[in-house]
Amino acid sequence: ISVISDISSLKEAQSRLDYLAHHDMLTNLPNRLLFRDRLRHAIEHARRDNHQVALLFVDLDHFKTINDSLGHHVGDQLLIEASKRLRALVRRTDTVARLGGDEFVVLMERVASSYDTAQLAAKIVEDFRLPFLVKDATLHVGCSVGVAVYPEDGADDASLLRNADVAMYKAKEAGRQTHVRYNSELSAATHRKLVLDSALRAAVSQGGFELHFQPIVDSQRQAVVAAEALLRWPGGPEGARLPE
Repeated sequence: ISVISDISSLKEAQSRLDYLAHHDMLTNLPNRLLFRDRLRHAIEHARRDNHQVALLFVDLDHFKTINDSLGHHVGDQLLIEASKRLRALVRRTDTVARLGGDEFVVLMERVASSYDTAQLAAKIVEDFRLPFLVKDATLHVGCSVGVAVYPEDGADDASLLRNADVAMYKAKEAGRQTHVRYNSELSAATHRKLVLDSALRAAVSQGGFELHFQPIVDSQRQAVVAAEALLRWPGGPEGARLPE
């Protein structure tokens, strides 16, 4: 006696659910979950075989302006076109993923030299300077790229991704449409900004500022003609600390 059941539809549904869990539905690129898994495997292989892995963090410039002015449907189409352009620029062995919003990452496995990484970053920046034709509109976007290389710039997937992100923000501060390689000074500068921001917020909530009025004197008339309002911070940010 045998019982036969066709489970092909069940298998198809399971396969579809697995795809949805690991891919971005707008661009069909790997999502954050799948990318982190591939990055961890790439680092494990690099550690075992003693070679480099590069991570490029790509962020579109002025994307929010396009979303706000032309609508999300145009912004979504722009992201699709940007993903196609990225995939056309990388090697077959490289992984392009979308982390969310207008943030993309490129994973380069078995990097021969830092020159190859810089060359790809420059190529991406240069290619994204070309206009995008979306919904009969010509859009000039550009991108900023942050680069981090294993093992010099991070020993694991979390630190490598974080440092590439830090380098990307440095590229934006440098005027956008450029690429920046991570170095330890970038993290130190970012940490200083966080400490200062935390200290300023604490000073506002705890009344740490003092208001002083400095007189402005007319020397010819020997009279006070105005006053300059000064907000002083006696304690300064020295007392602020961030968790390690």
